[in-house]
Amino acid sequence: MRSDHQDRTGPSANRAKTSARVRAAVGVLVVLAGLTTPTTSALAQTPMIEFIQPSAGFTFVSIRDIADDGTVVALSYSGSGPGTSPVLRYSPGGNRVLYPSGTDARISGNAQVIGIKTLGGPNGPIATLHYTNGSQRVLPGVVYQGQLRTGGVSHLNIDGTVAMLGVGTGVSNESAYRWTLDGNTTSLPPIPGGSTWNRAYGMSSDGSIVVGEQAPNSSVPAVPMSWTGGGSTLDTVLDPNGQAIFNGRLTAISGDGTKKYGVYNSGQFASPAIMITNGVTTPLELGDLAGFTELFPSGASYDGSVLVGSLGAQGSWVWTESTGAMRAADFFAYHGVDVNLESFFTGLVVSGDGLHFAGRSGPTGGALVTIPMPGTLVSLILGGTLATTRRRR
Repeated sequence: MRSDHQDRTGPSANRAKTSARVRAAVGVLVVLAGLTTPTTSALAQTPMIEFIQPSAGFTFVSIRDIADDGTVVALSYSGSGPGTSPVLRYSPGGNRVLYPSGTDARISGNAQVIGIKTLGGPNGPIATLHYTNGSQRVLPGVVYQGQLRTGGVSHLNIDGTVAMLGVGTGVSNESAYRWTLDGNTTSLPPIPGGSTWNRAYGMSSDGSIVVGEQAPNSSVPAVPMSWTGGGSTLDTVLDPNGQAIFNGRLTAISGDGTKKYGVYNSGQFASPAIMITNGVTTPLELGDLAGFTELFPSGASYDGSVLVGSLGAQGSWVWTESTGAMRAADFFAYHGVDVNLESFFTGLVVSGDGLHFAGRSGPTGGALVTIPMPGTLVSLILGGTLATTRRRR
């Protein structure tokens, strides 16, 4: 993802201003720690960052997914990137559980089911669900282009009873399908005129809504895809002017399914981010970060009040209803997490409760950040502090 964002007053100057605002806000947090009542303090968590160490014999950690409570699933690897790697389940506080090696992994919202992808099956990759009680389940394939094909898990719902999987690779040979606990597998329906490939980027917590992109062939732009209830037709995705989008993608969805996020080609500027709330599409306000091109939202909390996305080589961003969009490191520091403000957090994911974030950062490549649950007093005062800093901007 490219970026041609240029700060009107110079990157160094604006970075210094942002860091100063963050330090001021963190100072307010420290003062407030002595002002809050025991009741308010009980609502808070200790802000912290945990660096996730790779399994023995490996150098790096690649974060793959996060559950509603902040439990992550990751791959340990050495060299240029993950191949067949040990799968690690890591919970806030340092609890580690190892699973069989795979080439990819996902976790259910309740953190009780791990989906692991391995290669080498007779019909393609093998997708296996691993349960905390020690049992396993191999997921079936789907008939694709006249042949039985199997794929890897791309998304799991709250309890692992619904999974999205993908078969094939590449723009001209990829297809997503849905598995449910009753044994049914269902391919995505085609767009009008047919489609040869599609890809799922997000799924609601109950597994009923899937978002992504698909296209009739590799020579035309992809259209955003929204699929509800495993039905035989796709939902129409409209731009802010109420017109159908024919060049774009939906890249994330809130856990409750009420908000969808994506990008599209408006014909005026590249890939503006959008938010669809109960069918109404509005531009996603990203403030100082709006100058970046292809600013993809990549994950949301259960109610959509917290959103994360990528700045490509520039790291990741976090958006909340109260703060607007901020670089990830600035957002964490604002919430009292002691991070290097120059740190990049790439591939960021957010938990369903909106209090845990995981991504690539630090010497091992794996980091889990926990921010405090806002108490009433802290929220009110910080709201005023943030409003002041934004007005000064």
